[in-house]
Amino acid sequence: MTSKGAFDGVVVADFGHVIAAPYAARMMADHGADVIKIESFDGDMLRKMEVQYGGDLSSTFAQYNLGKKAIAINLKDPRGKQLAHDIIAKSDVVLQNFSTGTFNRLVGTYDELKIINPKMIMCSISSFGAEGPYADLPGFGFVAEAYSGLMSLAAGDDGYPSFFGTALADMNVATHAYAAITTALFRRERTGEGTHIDMSSFDALVVQIDQAMAISAVSNGDKEFPPYSRRHGATVPNSIVRTKDGEHVVYGAPSDDFFRRLCEAMSQPDLTKDPRFNSNASRVANRADLYEIVEEWAASFDTADELVAVLRAQNMACARIRKYTENLADPHLIQRGTLAPVEIEDGHTVYMQTTPHRLQDSPVAPQGPAPHIGQHTREILHQLGRATSDIDSLFANGVVR
Repeated sequence: MTSKGAFDGVVVADFGHVIAAPYAARMMADHGADVIKIESFDGDMLRKMEVQYGGDLSSTFAQYNLGKKAIAINLKDPRGKQLAHDIIAKSDVVLQNFSTGTFNRLVGTYDELKIINPKMIMCSISSFGAEGPYADLPGFGFVAEAYSGLMSLAAGDDGYPSFFGTALADMNVATHAYAAITTALFRRERTGEGTHIDMSSFDALVVQIDQAMAISAVSNGDKEFPPYSRRHGATVPNSIVRTKDGEHVVYGAPSDDFFRRLCEAMSQPDLTKDPRFNSNASRVANRADLYEIVEEWAASFDTADELVAVLRAQNMACARIRKYTENLADPHLIQRGTLAPVEIEDGHTVYMQTTPHRLQDSPVAPQGPAPHIGQHTREILHQLGRATSDIDSLFANGVVR
C-alpha cells in the first residue's frame, strides 16, 4: 500500500459550514487532500454543539472536519476577500453551502472566480439548487426531507411522518457532491477544464427513492407505495418484530422462496398454500393477517438472539436491531477501518467514523484532529507567499484571526 492517499496534492478550499459541504470536504481529506477550512471569526456553528472540548471544538464539529487546516478571515473586509481569492487561485476544488446569493456577494460568482483559476472546480450545495422555482426558498436538511416525500414514506403506525435520526439530507447530498467532484476532476484530466457543480439536497433525496416514484409513474398514479414504519407495505412480510426481552428483530421475506423459509422456521409450512399468502400480491392484500401471525410467533421467543438463530438456520436475512452505541467498539468496523482512532484535545484517543471507501493500494483515514478556529492562519498565509510583516498587519487590522 502506498503511503499517499488518492487525493494527495489536491487542494480544497472549504468555505462550508454545518454539515453538507464540510462533510464532502472531509471525505476528500480522508483520501489525502489538503483541505483549508475558511471560517468567520465566530467559527462554524457546529463548534458550539455537544460534546464540547478544547475551548472551541465539539464532537459534532470534529466528525465533519477531521484532518483540515483552519484559517479565520473577515470576508466582509476587501482585504479578507482578496485572501479568499488568493486561496482559490491555488485550489483545485472550492466547496460552499452558504444560503443563496451569500457566497456570490462575499467571495464571488463562479464566472468571476474562474477568471482567477480557470481549472478550479467549484461545488455549491443548497437545499433546492441555484435555479428552479424553489431556488430562493430558505431551508435546512429537514426541509429537503419533507419536500422529497421521504418523511411521508417513513410515517409511523399513527400516520405521522418521521425524522430519520440522522442528518439524512445533508449527509446524502455531501456524498453525491463528493461523487460529482471526483467526476469533475476526472473530466478535468481529460479536458483541462474546470466547472461549476450545482448540488441540491432536494434533488439528491428524490433520486434515492427506490420504488415509490417508479410505481406511481408507471401506473399513471393508480398505485401508491404505502408508507411504513415497522411493517413494509409492498414487500410482504418484511417487518420489525419484538421478543419477550423487549428487543427487536428485523427480517425480510421478499420472494416466494424466502416466504417458504419463514414458514419452515415458524413450523407452519402449510401457510405457503393458504390462498391469502400464496403470492406476493395476495400477501400484500392480506398483510395485516400475515403480520399478526408472524408477530405472535416472534413474541414467543425469550430473546432476540434466539429468534435470529432460528431465522438464520433457514438462511434468512435478519438481525437484532442494535443501538448505535454498540458500533463504538465493533471489531468488524475497526478491522475494516470504518472506525479509526482519533486523538482529541486532551490526548485522549477515541474511535470516529471515516470515509467508507476501501482502496486496495491507497490509505483512507483521518489525516489529523479537528482544527481550532484560525489555528493554521499564519501557516496558510505564509504558503500564499505573504511576508511576516504583512501577516502581522492583517492580524492587527482584524482581517484575519
